[in-house]
Amino acid sequence: MTISKIKMTTIIYVVVCLLVAVFLFNAVRNYHQSKQSISSVNSQLTAQQHSLKAASQQQQDYEKVTSQDIRNTSDLAELSNHFINDMFDRLQKQTISDKASQYATQNAVSAFLGSTFGGDVDEGKPSIKLIKTDIDYSKDASGAGIGFGTITYQLNQRTQTLTVLMQMQAGKINEIQTGQVKDTSGSGTND
Repeated sequence: MTISKIKMTTIIYVVVCLLVAVFLFNAVRNYHQSKQSISSVNSQLTAQQHSLKAASQQQQDYEKVTSQDIRNTSDLAELSNHFINDMFDRLQKQTISDKASQYATQNAVSAFLGSTFGGDVDEGKPSIKLIKTDIDYSKDASGAGIGFGTITYQLNQRTQTLTVLMQMQAGKINEIQTGQVKDTSGSGTND
């Protein structure tokens, strides 16, 4: 072989190697771009799935709200009546030893007993009697609600009125605030 043939073979060999190198470089670059594209598409699909799940949950919440009749407060009234009757039964005893209730939290029981009479009696049983309740109720779609109104009772032959605000959730009275509401509009009485 002559030198020119060897140079030509070497040149062809170098060109072929360069072409193979360029081809391999392009293949690797295309692979990485495809991998990044797939990763981007996967993250978009994941985001869309989360969005669909959130929309589905919102739809379920909406259907629950529209199917829940928040005007029906009979369950709140029933809970309140059980609680008030239970409290007045306790108040008729000489001493009140148990402040636990299946209808209310211990704090609510203590607040109610303390605001009506609630103390120990030195002699005999106290003369206390429930006369009537006038409480209005409202609730939200979750079933939590409030009751606001008055409780009229007789304590030692004297009529008393107690204003109550009860917060109810999960079948219990969680909080109760008691007091008296005065009419400040000038149109009514201050009872």
